[in-house]
Amino acid sequence: MQLDEIDFAQDALLTQLFCTTLGQSNWQDPLDQLALDSATQTALIHTLRHYSQRRLPTLRPTGGLPAWQLKRVVEFIEHHLNQPLTLACMAGITGLSDYHFARMFKQATGYPPHRYVLHRRLIRAQYLLAETSLNMTEIALRCGFGSSSHFSNRFRTETGVSPTEYRTQQRS
Repeated sequence: MQLDEIDFAQDALLTQLFCTTLGQSNWQDPLDQLALDSATQTALIHTLRHYSQRRLPTLRPTGGLPAWQLKRVVEFIEHHLNQPLTLACMAGITGLSDYHFARMFKQATGYPPHRYVLHRRLIRAQYLLAETSLNMTEIALRCGFGSSSHFSNRFRTETGVSPTEYRTQQRS
């Protein structure tokens, strides 16, 4: 595989990818690490498709992950929500490449892996907010967020209310 020598090229997709995902992500946050894995895979495939002499075949998934593989991955995610989850780790469960796994997972669930993990973490957080008296820091850590402020920001973005407001609504 040989990449084309291109100096000072402008690529709108790579620029957008670096400015939005890679530039604004916290490299230490476990949830952002998953998004960064996905963005890195996208950048790599785009670069190979557009800036190399060898053209890669276009893969067209037909049905997503088989039910047994999806079940194994979902169970793994559920049991490890409080830990960093990488694309490579989840793909390893299925024996697929990161790129192929991400496409198959999205086709099977309707979510890219990093969005699915975020969704499941927020569902768990909603349960903990409604059913326990744990403080926000403990809930954030049990749901895999790096800090209570990061948890609070993601929760508010997804639900429209702060975790404290959600807890109050659930208890009244």
